[in-house]
Amino acid sequence: MSLWSQRRKFEYAAVAILVILIPIILIGYSYFHRAPTCFDGAQNGDEKGVDCGGACLKLCDFQTIPLIQRWQRISRVSAGLYNALAYVENSNQDAAILNISYLFKLYDEDGVVIAKREGTAAFPPKKISPIFEGAIDTGQRTAVRVTFEFTADQVWEKYSKPQPNISLTDKVATSTDSIPRLDVYAENLSSERIPHVDFIAIMYDEKGNAMAFSRTAINKMERNAPQDLVFTWREPFPSPVSKIEVIPEVNF
Repeated sequence: MSLWSQRRKFEYAAVAILVILIPIILIGYSYFHRAPTCFDGAQNGDEKGVDCGGACLKLCDFQTIPLIQRWQRISRVSAGLYNALAYVENSNQDAAILNISYLFKLYDEDGVVIAKREGTAAFPPKKISPIFEGAIDTGQRTAVRVTFEFTADQVWEKYSKPQPNISLTDKVATSTDSIPRLDVYAENLSSERIPHVDFIAIMYDEKGNAMAFSRTAINKMERNAPQDLVFTWREPFPSPVSKIEVIPEVNF
């Protein structure tokens, strides 16, 4: 057999083998190869960590500042009933927590836990978010201290949408030594209607300590339509009011 004939047979065999192998290789590649995603448990693509950073909505821990718990307090509503409040700050510019669980514990003078209250909260960027729990029942036992803790990891996500613009003016407290009442003038200055807003009122004493707090809500805030907010308490404040803070909480 001539050298030329052997070469032609070899070329035909090589082509036949390639025709068979190429589809197998392509099928195998498509089966075993997976494009990077933000949920595959691996750091790939442009991610800065495992399933975080880069194109992922979730941010890595080192890209954010943890929530800052400024303080937590309780205020007596009546015998055996207390309001609890934690003053928490998100100092991140474009990062939010959409859902995180928390726990309040109330203690008596002997350090015994006499009541607990669980809940969930969200934290938009660059905002103080007061976490309020009302009418916590201690069964007629006296609470003297409260602790607040998050019971889940802080999961941060990118968030850059503008927050609603709510104006709060003319804060007037009356009857603070009997049945306290606070009236506040609220107006939605945003570009659209806000479907629901909770408002937390915090009353401070002359030392700057929060001594009483309450919550009220507006189910619908139309644009440029002023509304009156009313907060009430059952018992007189323990000290004169030196400062009033009202914070809106919108389900962003």
